[in-house]
Amino acid sequence: MRISRASIVAAALGCTLLPGSTQGQAPEPDLSAVAFMVGCWAEDAPEGSGLREVFAAPARNLMTGLSQFWNEGSIVEFEFHVISASDEGPVLKPHPGGVGSVEFQPRAVAANRIEWENLTHDFPQRIIYHRIGKDTLTVRVEGGEGGSLRSTTWEMMRTSCANGDQD
Repeated sequence: MRISRASIVAAALGCTLLPGSTQGQAPEPDLSAVAFMVGCWAEDAPEGSGLREVFAAPARNLMTGLSQFWNEGSIVEFEFHVISASDEGPVLKPHPGGVGSVEFQPRAVAANRIEWENLTHDFPQRIIYHRIGKDTLTVRVEGGEGGSLRSTTWEMMRTSCANGDQD
């Protein structure tokens, strides 16, 4: 029986050369930090407008979502969200109006809160999701535009995913 030099080195180092082995490797990136966003959320503004967001449960490497901005019963804007796992944490790539966009890197991650940032983007430069309790999800977008700081915050409540109704 002939033993290869690689097998001897691997044995000496306590390594294994079996396919699929993760011994000695860093854990695979996952999206557990953004699982708090899963579900259906809606904000009803008094002037007849609002926001509805839906986030599907994350797979190991990808999570998707949809935002619908509506006014007087009609959707006036929409945005797809793709959140992908990376070694640095969850990366957000919004697609406003279904069009590709830039990536936002994780800036701060805590329990039920994530802040993404891209300082080279015009607006927003930061996108912050924060779940408060079980049934409230806030979204804040902020950044500089034309030399001034601008921000918008939405406070959404957990809602039924059964249909598109806001009630």
